[in-house]
Amino acid sequence: MEGHDPQHTNVNAGVTLPPTPAIRWYRALGLGGIWVSPVTEDGIVYVSSHDGYLYALDAPTGRRLWRFRGGGACAAPAVVDGAVYLSSVYLNGDGSLYALDPTTGRLLWEYGLGHNSCWQLLAVVDGAIYAGESPTEGDGRIYALDRTTRELIWTFETENNILHCLTTDNGTVYVSSEEQPPYGLPENARLYALDAQDGHQMWEFEIEEEWTYHGACPVLSGGLLYIGSSGRYEQGNWLSPYLYAVDATTGEVRWRFHAEDEAVETWSFLSPAVTDGIAYVVARKTTVPGTDDFERWSTVYALDAFTGDVLWSSQVNSGYGVIQFPPTVAGGQVYVGTELGWVAAFDAVTSEQVWELNVGNGNHIGNSPVVVDGAMYVVSVNQIYAIGSPTNGDGKLWWPCGGALVVAWGMMILILKLAAWITQSRLGVL
Repeated sequence: MEGHDPQHTNVNAGVTLPPTPAIRWYRALGLGGIWVSPVTEDGIVYVSSHDGYLYALDAPTGRRLWRFRGGGACAAPAVVDGAVYLSSVYLNGDGSLYALDPTTGRLLWEYGLGHNSCWQLLAVVDGAIYAGESPTEGDGRIYALDRTTRELIWTFETENNILHCLTTDNGTVYVSSEEQPPYGLPENARLYALDAQDGHQMWEFEIEEEWTYHGACPVLSGGLLYIGSSGRYEQGNWLSPYLYAVDATTGEVRWRFHAEDEAVETWSFLSPAVTDGIAYVVARKTTVPGTDDFERWSTVYALDAFTGDVLWSSQVNSGYGVIQFPPTVAGGQVYVGTELGWVAAFDAVTSEQVWELNVGNGNHIGNSPVVVDGAMYVVSVNQIYAIGSPTNGDGKLWWPCGGALVVAWGMMILILKLAAWITQSRLGVL
């Protein structure tokens, strides 16, 4: 499940990586880009691509087990109780929700959404499927379906047409949204709390000064919802963004964090990873436009989750590019991916950078790293990388089948060329 759990905490505390991890395998998946995090369950990695396919890969080797053509990915799949749930949209705008057999990829059932819509959100909790529709025209909608009968339980219409992640817990569904005008930046960002049983609105929180960063998910932990926002210019003045902590029961703001820095504009706060009373959040920054040596970079902050006080901060090497997606916390380390293909790890207590690894060959990391079963999975453009121990016990690199065939073919060509050179030498041709 994207964000690791229905609360989107982006935390898998019980998993650790080797001290000096390396690429175990990588695989190109079609020609479409991958913009959602992979999902792992029972030794299978599920990856949704914009080439129209959902891929199922063997986690230890990267070997493709099956693929299902369901249209371009709108959200990461969810794997729950023996079924893979996939939301997608075709080029003609028709969106659908699919349930697949996780072992074979066989279609179990399909639920059509309609034209010019996309199941932008997806959560499967307590016998119900919650999904969001982001139409090209009109307001967005949240749907609740019975997971067994696929009957519609309720719908809720938002005031905005762009919906982001669904977060669920204790009988409540939380969703963030914003309005995308025909021209200009998103605006009118809101956070809704809905009753999971009948869909009625319990409260609404409007971010007045800023707009939510596209894709920002509300994160629920310890009775608080955390959501980041982005800054913007308004009448020549820069409106700086905040990370908000909102009471999950009442919708009231408990605290908000603003990163002040001279000659620096904080561009946006991403969704945090929250665990053990600490919120780890990325702030994307720039020097003030028009100043000398203009540059962009990212800073990782560790905040007290209940007060917003800064515990530590660490600036990410600007040569790595900015961080575009929320951090992941696992095994006492904070992991981030950058726009230039770097993955970096920080000690969650001391802020010390522990290691870095370039996996994208200068291409952006397409979403938050996923850490499970002693391995990390990251996506870049149309490829997925598995990071962990580099060997399978006999000193050989783990390659997917396709990679092994490429290497074998290259070796064969090299041998044939060498044999031809030796033959020509003996005949006096050379």
